[in-house]
Amino acid sequence: MKPKYIALIVLILILLIGGTICWFQYQSIRSDYDAYRTLIQQGVTIAGVEVGWRTPEQARAKVMEWVAEPYYRALTLRYQDEALTLSPADDLGFEIPVDEMVAEAMQASHQYDYWEGFKLWIQGEAETLNLNIPLRMSFDEAAAARHLTDIAATNDKPPVEPMVDIQELAFIPGRAGYSLDVDASAETINESVPDPSQRDISLPISIVEPDQSPARIESMLSTLGPVMERLPSPPSYYTATVPISTTGGLAGTPLIDYSGPLTWTFPYFVSYTGHLTQTTGFFFDPGE
Repeated sequence: MKPKYIALIVLILILLIGGTICWFQYQSIRSDYDAYRTLIQQGVTIAGVEVGWRTPEQARAKVMEWVAEPYYRALTLRYQDEALTLSPADDLGFEIPVDEMVAEAMQASHQYDYWEGFKLWIQGEAETLNLNIPLRMSFDEAAAARHLTDIAATNDKPPVEPMVDIQELAFIPGRAGYSLDVDASAETINESVPDPSQRDISLPISIVEPDQSPARIESMLSTLGPVMERLPSPPSYYTATVPISTTGGLAGTPLIDYSGPLTWTFPYFVSYTGHLTQTTGFFFDPGE
């Protein structure tokens, strides 16, 4: 074979091999570029957190950890000395739509000509997008008041009003109670939910004093008059049958000479029986 034909064959082989190598390189670069376009574009942030060059799943995990989790921490409500727990998600319906924000970031990415982007890619560059997806959240602002109403029903103590002990003839003063200010507490909670640094709340408690005014006490005592009053009994004279003892064995009875059995009819001697020996006594009752 002539040398010129050999050289031509070698040239053709070189071109074929080089073309094959270039094709594979092209396919590799194109594959990398297509893989990049499945990621969120660089320069995109969600709630200020950089999520560029990440898959939607990676961005979702980062936003949940760096942004959302502190908002979902339970609130501690301090009712006097008792600590109560309030869950933003379970009790207030709190939600940060992380999936929606990541989807919005992904949708906004790579909104440019495919081949223009590829040209930059093979030059070692990539299109940068200056975009921040703002933080969004929602919760039921009426839920706090409903939850606090249940807390108040369980923990509030009404005042004890003053009273009079008729048996002991004693005045018992009242005792103060306390009541949760539901409206003020709900307002404080709703202001704290969007602020993850505010997760410890002292609930405002109002002291409820009993009604111990002079008018109330006078009115209360006036109702006791019919119960405690006693009308005076007038003085009077009366007669009664008085038993007479023949032996003087019972104190306070006159002694007579009598030997028969006696029957006592005066109440003082009701337990004594025997033949009747009596006299009539006249008495004066001075009243009471």
